[in-house]
Amino acid sequence: MDFDAARQAMVDCQLATNNVLSERVLQAMGTIPREVFLPEGKRASAYLDEDILIGEGRYMMEPMVIGRMIQALEPRPTDIALDVGGGSGYSAAVLSTMVETVIALEPHDMLRQYAVKMWSDLDLCNIADIDGDSIETAVRNGPYDIIFVNGAVHEVPKLLTMQLREETGRMVCVLRENPKGSGKVVLVERAPGHDDPCVFPLFDANVPYLYEFAPKEHFSF
Repeated sequence: MDFDAARQAMVDCQLATNNVLSERVLQAMGTIPREVFLPEGKRASAYLDEDILIGEGRYMMEPMVIGRMIQALEPRPTDIALDVGGGSGYSAAVLSTMVETVIALEPHDMLRQYAVKMWSDLDLCNIADIDGDSIETAVRNGPYDIIFVNGAVHEVPKLLTMQLREETGRMVCVLRENPKGSGKVVLVERAPGHDDPCVFPLFDANVPYLYEFAPKEHFSF
């Protein structure tokens, strides 16, 4: 399979035609090989417009959703980013081309170790993986300029919003309050002097829950 051609088709037909207009996002997603972050048996599906199960309950979200979410963050070269539940490391890799540093939080050893290998193979030297299985582990490295959440959440996670840098920090996640309904990508900003964040709805997205933030269950991330 010609993955280079498939990647360019993704940029031209899935991203550019669906309101992903940022040249930096298009360049990043047109450069990072999405297929290498998938199990070998699923690499032929890398550039389809669908969510792909990668193991351990983790999904790689479809390209258009990832592209629009990252675009909404407006990553800056001086930003420190937190990538939450990134699985095999694709979203962290894309972000790494646009920010100063990415802190990647993934509790599953197998996925995290695979991600580290892929980042090394691609010579992405500004990604640091956190050795730990709790969101509290990430707090020691905060605050963050941007936070990217890889999946749907039942409610906006306060533990994460409190790690946003005041005034300039921003987070994107897929808010899916009703498990039977579709989700909506939201941009979350932390207002100065307030614990409650400002939440701005952006667009509909029906993606699987990041299971740590699914409804009716309580997990330790």
